[in-house]
This record gives sequence, structure tokens and C-alpha cells, in this order.
Amino acid sequence: MYDVRVTRPTYHIALLGVGIVTIAVTVKTLESLPSAPPSNLRVLNQTSTSIEIAWDGIPVERMHGVLLGYRVAYGLLGIPGSNASLVQIDVAEPDTYQQTLTGLRKYSSYWITVTGFTSIGDGPVSEPVNATTDQHVPSSPPSNVRANVNGSTSIQVDWDKVPSPLVHGILMGYLVTYRKSGTGVMAENETAPGTTSILLTGLQPYFLYDIQVSAFTVKGCGPQSVPSVAPTIIKAANQSSTSLTVQWSRIPPGLTRGVLLGYRVTYTQYDSGATYTRDTAAGVTRMTLTSLTPYMVYTVSVAGFTSKGTGPESYNITLSTDEDVPIASPIHVQAANQSSTSLRVRWGPVPGGRVHDVLLGYHVTYRQVNGSWFRSDVTKERELVLSGLQVYTVYSVRVAAYTRMGDGPASPEVIART
Repeated sequence: MYDVRVTRPTYHIALLGVGIVTIAVTVKTLESLPSAPPSNLRVLNQTSTSIEIAWDGIPVERMHGVLLGYRVAYGLLGIPGSNASLVQIDVAEPDTYQQTLTGLRKYSSYWITVTGFTSIGDGPVSEPVNATTDQHVPSSPPSNVRANVNGSTSIQVDWDKVPSPLVHGILMGYLVTYRKSGTGVMAENETAPGTTSILLTGLQPYFLYDIQVSAFTVKGCGPQSVPSVAPTIIKAANQSSTSLTVQWSRIPPGLTRGVLLGYRVTYTQYDSGATYTRDTAAGVTRMTLTSLTPYMVYTVSVAGFTSKGTGPESYNITLSTDEDVPIASPIHVQAANQSSTSLRVRWGPVPGGRVHDVLLGYHVTYRQVNGSWFRSDVTKERELVLSGLQVYTVYSVRVAAYTRMGDGPASPEVIART
């Protein structure tokens, strides 16, 4: 901002000099970009997924306008164009010069810069700083764990390395835990980072052992291995119209990759896609699924599970519950006189999904009021004429659908007179 005054010189013979000065006019130059970047950009704190930074503000004389805020740009080191995440900070207080970057990759290196901006645009960018998020535990267990008997008192255990991007730190080694099946006493052995095998010795002859392997960093152990193979479904059959029985083979002890807690049976209803799961104990290899829908197709699979997760599922097997009688009656039953000795009866279908078998037809039953019921011959049509009735007589009429398993419930009675 400037003050401007104008004066006129005088040329009088007796007096040379400056004339009268005008009143000052205040003029402000147009706003521009900041001419200096924020300084002293520094890292205050790191976690495995966040970095906190701070910086010193731009000097007032280098702002060249109203500073609207700061922009923080950051990206993964060594990956061009990785600054897609851009954080903008509005200056709310003169001393608000810090920001926490969140949602970052674990144990990864980032470059970070800061720039101030006015309404005209961004100023120069600060010198970048580099920072690395903290280490974390591995997010994946070792894969392809194998256990082979090496003698009456030893077992050879081998596994594949955890991929580097899933270690999330400096790999310190692998932890192998083992115990006799059915007992709660665990033993542990550690290996060096580059070692992917170990010989467990001093074991008791002719005993089953549960074995698990996990990778670890300075932050702790990652997840332990889960079963590496799926059970095989040996047999599956319907037991009734509302139940199915499934039987499967056990997962071999050397492939459970830990303490097998049980088996998880997953079954899906074909028409709705609804999926359900039921668990068994480790020693159980048979299950009866109950409360199912009659005459419905289901897909079933089985998987083993440990405390660390569920292993691969077996191949799906498809089977159906048994047929049953309809569980609902035909709808919209109507009866009207056809002649002095006959009635015409019409009705709608059984509501969808309530037949529970192949519909073979309908039975119409009728009687005089308070008399005995008579049943017509089967009809596949949804209309029937009852003939040979008494003249000018009131009848009760009802209709039931039937399958090879028998009749379903009869409809509510309707009244008609010949």
C-alpha cells in the first residue's frame, strides 16, 4: 500500500522551490502470489499409517496478499505421480501450521511438500522432506506350510516366505508353535528371517501334533497359518423334506497349520441366495442341517478353521430336500349354481413356493350343510362342475392341492345353492 502526493515547482525569480503539495492519495497494488515458501518443514510423529508434520509460516512481507491457507502434497517415494492425495489447510489461526496425514501405507516412505496460496494461486513449494511410516505386524501368515515326520520323535516343518509388501517392517524371523493335539501346552521355536524350515525334536512317539507358523517384526507376530487344504465331502443326502445330512473326511493333521477348532458347513438356498453357516467340533465329520425349506435345492461346502481363520472350502455339492405336501391351499375359491342340480367351482393357484413338490392336481370336497364330505375326482384344471346334486340345496365347498406326498390343507369353505 502506498501514499501518493503531487506538487508543482515554482519558477518565481525571487523564490525557486516546491509548490503546494496535494492531499495524499492511498493506492494499493494488486494481490499476487506468495514469493516465499513455508520454511522449516519437519516431521513430528509417525505411526504405521500416519505422519504428523509442522512448518513455519510465510513472512507477512512475502505473502503479497491475503493468505488463504496452505496445501500439503505427498506421495510414495519412487512412484511418479503418486501425489494423488492432496490435503488443503485453511489458516484459521496465525499459529496453525501443522497437519496429520492419515490412511498411509504401513512401513512406507513418503515425500512431503507445503505451499501457501492466495486468491491468485499457489506460491513456491517448500523443500521436500521424506518420512517413513512406522513398522507394523505382518498382515499375512506364511503360506504352503508342510509338516513331515522325520523320525519317531521329530517332525520337519517347511513353509514359504511372507511376501515383502505384507511384512510391514523389518522381518525379524518366524515363530513356530506346536503342541500335542488335545492339550493346551504350547511350545515355541524361532527361526532367522531367511530361514523357512525347522526340525522339531524331542517329541513323544506316536502322537499327533498341531503346528502353526507366523512371521514377526519388532511390533509383534502376524496372523498364524490356517488349514491349507479343504475337507472332502464323502456323502450328502436328504433326510426329510426339511433336513439334509452331510459327511466329510478329516483334514490330515500335518495340513491343519495349527490347532483345528472344527469344521464350518456353509449352505445356500437356491431360490433366494440366502447363505447360512454352522460349526462343528474338531472331531465331528457329520452334520444334519435342519429347518430347511421342503423340496428346495441347496449348495453345501465344508472348510476347517483354527483360531486364526477359515481354510479353503471343499467343492460345492448340490442336492435337494425331499418333497412334501403343499403347505397352503388354493386362493380365491368361488362356487355358483350351474343348474338346479349342479355347481360350478373355480379357484386360483397355491401361492408361489408353497407347493413343495410337483403339483399333480386338485381335489374338490363338498357336502350339504352339516352333512358328510364327498370328494371329487382329481382335476388338473382350476375349475370343476359338481353335478348330480340335490335341487335347491345349500352346499359347502372347499379345494385342496395335492402332490405325490398327499393333499395339502383345504381352502376355507364357501357356500353356494343349487
